[in-house]
Amino acid sequence: MKERNRLLRSITLLLLTALLAAVPSASIYAEGASESGGSESGGNESDSTKGSPKQMYKTGIYRLNDFGEIFEEEEKDRLNALLKEEMSNCHMDFPIAVKRKGTATAEEYSDTFYEHNGFGWGDGKDGVMLIAYTDSQEVFAKGYGFGHWFLSEEFKQTVTTRLSQMRSEEKSWSQIITAYAELLKARQQEIKESGKPAWYPKDLENFKDFHDADAPRLVDLADIFTKEEEEQMLSIIQAIQKDSGKDIVVYTDVTTYGLSRRTFAADINELAGYGFGDNFSGTVLFICMEQGNRGWWTDATGECEEIYSEYVINYLDDALEPYMVGGKYGEGVIDYLKNVKNLYRVPEWYPADKAAFQPFHNESASRIADYANIFSEEEKEKIQDLIKRIQDEYGMDVAIYTDETSYWKDRDTIAEEFFKYNGYGFGDDYTGTVFFICTENGNQGFGLYAEGKCKPIYSDYEVNRLANGLRYFFKPGSYIDAALDYLYRAYDLYKVPDWYPSDEANFVRFKAQNKTYVIDQAELFSKEEKERLEKKALALSTKFGSDVLIVTAESAIRGGSAGSYAKDYYRYNGYGQGDANDALIFCIISDDYGKRWAFVPGDAQRKCYSEKNTDHMDEYIGDAMEKNDCYKAASRFLTDAGLMYKLGFTLPKLGFFWPILLGLILALIVAGKYRKRLYRGMVTIQKAIDAEPYYEPNSFVLTDSSDVLINTTETRERIISNSTRSGGGGGRSSYSSGYHSSRGSSGRSHSGGGRSF
Repeated sequence: MKERNRLLRSITLLLLTALLAAVPSASIYAEGASESGGSESGGNESDSTKGSPKQMYKTGIYRLNDFGEIFEEEEKDRLNALLKEEMSNCHMDFPIAVKRKGTATAEEYSDTFYEHNGFGWGDGKDGVMLIAYTDSQEVFAKGYGFGHWFLSEEFKQTVTTRLSQMRSEEKSWSQIITAYAELLKARQQEIKESGKPAWYPKDLENFKDFHDADAPRLVDLADIFTKEEEEQMLSIIQAIQKDSGKDIVVYTDVTTYGLSRRTFAADINELAGYGFGDNFSGTVLFICMEQGNRGWWTDATGECEEIYSEYVINYLDDALEPYMVGGKYGEGVIDYLKNVKNLYRVPEWYPADKAAFQPFHNESASRIADYANIFSEEEKEKIQDLIKRIQDEYGMDVAIYTDETSYWKDRDTIAEEFFKYNGYGFGDDYTGTVFFICTENGNQGFGLYAEGKCKPIYSDYEVNRLANGLRYFFKPGSYIDAALDYLYRAYDLYKVPDWYPSDEANFVRFKAQNKTYVIDQAELFSKEEKERLEKKALALSTKFGSDVLIVTAESAIRGGSAGSYAKDYYRYNGYGQGDANDALIFCIISDDYGKRWAFVPGDAQRKCYSEKNTDHMDEYIGDAMEKNDCYKAASRFLTDAGLMYKLGFTLPKLGFFWPILLGLILALIVAGKYRKRLYRGMVTIQKAIDAEPYYEPNSFVLTDSSDVLINTTETRERIISNSTRSGGGGGRSSYSSGYHSSRGSSGRSHSGGGRSF
């Protein structure tokens, strides 16, 4: 019994297997497809022009699917071969379904039939589906993938009109399908002769922007992605479109049709109907695999144009480049799309409507916004104490903001937005500053923004000095040290000297008594050096009626220059002789970032305070300062000042030629004396008492043509660059902004960038 049951089960299994084997290997949605009756030509047909070894379309099924049973087998084979020929010619699939009537609309049936039966050329599933209902005489065509452009609106109208007309003339369906194949061939020839892709408009001058929601957002004509990679890309693209409301396209090709990659990417974006909204916001990543022209370009329009700054383009390209150079194209584009998805993220404090935002004061806002969670409660207390001290003593608002990302913006930019959109700043001018710490991997660093009275304090020099100091503290685990160091430096930066007036606007000038002419606050001179300088400066001041003083300091005043410090010290400490308050000041600022100097006149307007004279003085002083010899620089200043006051000019530095010039002058003097001695031995003539007989009235007028330099500061500053504040990217991207596509200035404006590989 057991043996019999086992035998029955075996027979049942064999019958089931045979039944399954009888089912066509490619199941057709709703209705069975006609099999090819054996091996169809090109079982692994490939695109020889692309050199792709993978199967370009699904074999084993007819492209002509006769569900109305109106074709003879022989005729069906002929038509099927004809369609296959055009498929190879156009690199697209051309399936046809002929049936008597449909239970759904032609478009619904086309979508389902095409999708569920493996039609389409390559991984992009490019092709055109033709549906014919024999009972209603309806003819419908729809393009998929690149076939969407092959079947242009004009060509679609031609197909439906021509085939419907033939049917009304009672032409056979065999003739109709043959005519359809001829139309496909003519369309391909038209595209080839145009020298442009199928989506390119025939009349570029009269082209009008349009939205094409059905255009494919992933087009891989270069065939560099796998099916699985394309599926993942499409998933991310759809997520980006849904979450951000911005369009995004990935497009590859083996040519740019003679255009630059930049222009071709802009053409794709603009002429193929991409972009969302009235301003057509979106981007296109175009990858060209043409030999000798391999590279990529990101094109952005609408709201995306501003987002895709040079900083963003460099960041994207830096991440993409290793993949492209290494031949991992699919992985690279997937990573690129993920980065773009993150790019469109906005912080939770961002206003819903930037255009409608109005500045406001938020006294209750926390001055420590630790979104990156890098500070402990104890550390926050230390930060808060320093912030309050600055606020109370200087009346300037200060905030510390941390985050795990800069939202793909320059760190200074995100610092500015955080300051403005969260109501920071005191007074009508919103005086204050925010220090932003970014912990993002690859973008770690800080940003800074200042507003109101704080804005001029953070000069380029002070920001670089700040960065130079912070780089020693700025690393994971030491963020608290960086924050505290910044606040201490900010406190010192806001400080003013004891002699600075509390009310600048109402300050009254005065004349100081018992003046000192060397004020060495930075202690750059020895006691003996200071005495020698003081003695010489006093002598010059007494002799020429102008206060000649030397001032050193350890820092400027609230971000100012050495020249502005010199002016302030002279003005607020009672220096200057006469009604014009004549003075000449040499100032050296010596801080932890180096030394900078300036020599400036007071309020008087002497002709000797000319730009030429100050240039000559700077040549000598600069040499000494470069050698860090402050005493020599100060001594030279006093020497040149005395020469300038006495003669009205200073001598230029001639370097190597100076001894030669002196030698020539000496030689001329000696030669002149020798010549005079020779003349004495000759016949003596009567001497004239003076030159009056030879003088022509008004023939000689002495004028002073030197320029007058009034209240001008000559400053020399040493600035050390610091990589802490640099953004991503090595500057290799060919970033461009404000260009146009082939349409010229009548089209949209674009920004973007890319690289070669």
